[in-house]
Amino acid sequence: MHGRTGRLVLVSPDDSLVAPRLPLTHAPADGSPARQLTVPAARRPLLGTPSPVSHAAQVYTDPARAIRTGDDFGPDFTTAVRVHRLHRLLDAVKSSARSGSRVWLG
Repeated sequence: MHGRTGRLVLVSPDDSLVAPRLPLTHAPADGSPARQLTVPAARRPLLGTPSPVSHAAQVYTDPARAIRTGDDFGPDFTTAVRVHRLHRLLDAVKSSARSGSRVWLG
C-alpha cells in the first residue's frame, strides 16, 4: 500500500501466502531503508470475532490452514452467512453515500 510517508509491504517467505506469519515492512518515502514493523495486538485481525477485518482475514487463513494440514476446504453455510453479512454492510455503505444519511442494518 502506497501513502504519503512511504509504502507498507506484506512479505511471504515462500510466495504462497500460506505462511503462518507474514512480516509487515515499511519503506519510507524518503528512500531510507525499509524496516519490519510490529503490529500491535489491538490491530491484528480477531478471527472468530465478527468484523470486516476478520472476514477478510478468514478468506486467507481457511485455505492456508487446509494447504498446511491437508484438510478439505470449501465454503459452507457459515461462509454464506459471513458473505451475506458483508454484502449487506457494503450495500448499506453505498446507500448511505448516495443518500447522505445513515442506514441502519438492524
